[in-house]
Amino acid sequence: MHPYARVIPMPAVAGRAPRKQKVQPLVPFATRVPEVTRRTANERAQELGVSLSLYLEDLIERDRRSREVGEPSATDPSAA
Repeated sequence: MHPYARVIPMPAVAGRAPRKQKVQPLVPFATRVPEVTRRTANERAQELGVSLSLYLEDLIERDRRSREVGEPSATDPSAA
């Protein structure tokens, strides 16, 4: 290699800029729930026209926001 040569990152297609990672990487999320809970969640997601994954993400986000404003959470033991 020439003493002044340097290696630079290049896109796979000439003329295309490398893509920046904008979204957090996705990871598996699995749990066991009663059949009625699974069925209810699937039905509600279908009613809304979204995937079960998106529906669960929305539930988790709403729970996080409600805790920020001081509303009790269904899973908060001090709320009972």
